[in-house]
Amino acid sequence: VKTTLSHHRLLIVLVRCNEPLGHVTQQLRAAALPYLIYQKVAGICNSRPLPPAEAAHARMIPFNLGRECIGYLQFMSEQYNSLPRMTAFLQWGAEMHMPLRGHGLPSNLLFLLNSTKGYVGLSKNSFEGAWPAPCEPQAMRAAFASCHHRYWREAVSGGELAGQPPPATIRFYANGIFAASSERIRAHPRSFYSRLLARFSGATALRCVDGGSNRAFHPVNASGVLKAEVDCLVLEKLWHVIFGEEPLLPNATAYNREVRFPPGYLEQIGRQPRQGIRTPRRATAHHHPAPLASHQTCAPECDWARRCWKASPILH
Repeated sequence: VKTTLSHHRLLIVLVRCNEPLGHVTQQLRAAALPYLIYQKVAGICNSRPLPPAEAAHARMIPFNLGRECIGYLQFMSEQYNSLPRMTAFLQWGAEMHMPLRGHGLPSNLLFLLNSTKGYVGLSKNSFEGAWPAPCEPQAMRAAFASCHHRYWREAVSGGELAGQPPPATIRFYANGIFAASSERIRAHPRSFYSRLLARFSGATALRCVDGGSNRAFHPVNASGVLKAEVDCLVLEKLWHVIFGEEPLLPNATAYNREVRFPPGYLEQIGRQPRQGIRTPRRATAHHHPAPLASHQTCAPECDWARRCWKASPILH
C-alpha cells in the first residue's frame, strides 16, 4: 500500500476514531478490495487503537477536528499525483447508512469497479431542503449562515457553476460517504484540498463560527463540538457539487436504479457468500437484496427534533 495507488481500479478510504473494528477489513480483504485507514489519534480516538496487523494500511491523523472530512482531505492532498481510478470515501461504520445494509460492505462497493460515473453518493439517505441547512436544528443554522456563501464559491470554483449564487434548494446524500474518480478529484488543483485540510488540522481558522476558531483538539471529542463539526457538515452537502454534479441530485430510489446498481448486479450479490455476516433466517440461495432508499424532503421550518417531513417513508 506504500507504493503508488494509481494502478487500483477502486480503493476504499476509511476514516476511524475509536469505533469497534468489527468485520470491516475482513470483508474488504475477502472481496479483494484494497483499502487505507485514516486513523485519528487524538483524545478519545486513541482509546481503541488499530491492531498491529493493520499497520500497513494505516495513516495517522494527529487531530480529531472536522469529523470524517479531515481524513478525506488528507488523502486527496497526499495522494493527488497517484490517485486510483476510483476512490470510495467512508467513515467507519458506514454500512448502516448504505442501500444494501446487512449484505456486507463490499456489496455496496463492488459495482464501482466498472462504474463510469465520476461521482457516486453511497448513502441510502437523500435529503432535500432549503440551502444551506436543510433539516438541521435551529441552534446550528447561525453557524451555517456564517460560512455557506464562501464554501459555495470555493466548491464551484473553476467549474460550470462558478460565479453563480448558491441554490435555493439542494438534494444531497447524507452521512459523508461517496466515491469520486481521479478525473473529478483532479478537476481542482491540489492546493484546493490542501487549503481545506489546513482548516481541519488546526493550521488555519475554521469558517462556520463567529470569531477565531483555530483550536486544536477539544479535550473530550471535537466531533461533538459545534466549532469543529459544522464546516464538515457543509462539505457533506457539497461533495457532489465539488466533484461536478448538479446541486439537485436524483432521489434515492431513482439513484439506486440509474447510478448505483446496474442490471444483474443485485442478483449476483444475492448469490455470493457474505464474509463475516450472519445469514438472515429467511435468506435462500436465490435471495436478491432489495436496496433501501430513504428520500426526505424537509420544509424550511423543520429540523431533526420536530421530524417535520413532507415525505419520509423508507422505499424499496
